Amino acid sequence: MALEAVKSSTITNADATPRVPNNPALSGGELRSSRGYCSVTNAADIASTYRFARVRSNAVVDTVAISNTAITTCAGDVGLYKTAADGGAVVDADFFGSAVSPTRTKSSGACTASAARAAR
Repeated sequence: MALEAVKSSTITNADATPRVPNNPALSGGELRSSRGYCSVTNAADIASTYRFARVRSNAVVDTVAISNTAITTCAGDVGLYKTAADGGAVVDADFFGSAVSPTRTKSSGACTASAARAAR
């Protein structure tokens, strides 16, 4: 086996002379996180929505994680909605995932923005 010293394009751009600017979404951006919690009851139906966090339109979402402690069967779409002040309408009901089930992994389900975009 050969020893490799591989650089990502972000590092190659930073090492270049003259320096090549990187996309701010890939390098040098601020990391922000948000957590939201909602209680789900057994009265919930298929049309229920749960809003967990606000996301800026220019944000790059890395991971959306969903977990539960007591529900044995459930599945739902994980998507984007406008704010209540902006009418609350659906933007894309299953942007991050369709029929995501936290019960598949016994405690949590996760979907990533990159996986959602690749599937489109």
